[in-house]
Amino acid sequence: MADILLQTKLSIPPLRNVTVMRNRMFSYLDDDLLQGREFTRKLTLVSAPAGYGKTTLVAEWLRAAGLPVAWLSLDEADNDPNRFMAYLIATVQSIHAGFGEAARAMIQAPQGPPMEVALTVMLNEIKVLSPSFILVLDDYHAINQLSIHRAISFILEHLPA
Repeated sequence: MADILLQTKLSIPPLRNVTVMRNRMFSYLDDDLLQGREFTRKLTLVSAPAGYGKTTLVAEWLRAAGLPVAWLSLDEADNDPNRFMAYLIATVQSIHAGFGEAARAMIQAPQGPPMEVALTVMLNEIKVLSPSFILVLDDYHAINQLSIHRAISFILEHLPA
């Protein structure tokens, strides 16, 4: 299963022909998240009711900012921890080829180590990646699996500078 991933989940959604320009929101994102080309935050949550254009806003801002982006569109099927990890690794591989192969082998092993071990391997790899990148977990509200929430917390707590 981990080898068969839907590639469209790993891409920034295409822009629509007609969109509302949100220059104030772009300015806010620029000012709040970046100092030059350096990130000032580990996590930013964009929250609004369904249909308010969160995905479009973030996609447009990222295109304008010209920053490396690992995008993952989540859905309820991604509540399986191994599937989630496989997609997480694949989305980073979309901008850093070869990333996460050791962690992938761990999660695919029949009696693999605890998830924190695979996450540690991934975080050690992220520390040496250049350039830095933005990871977008679109529709994260679809995730309700506690072990995945713990994995994201582990990542945030141990993310390199």
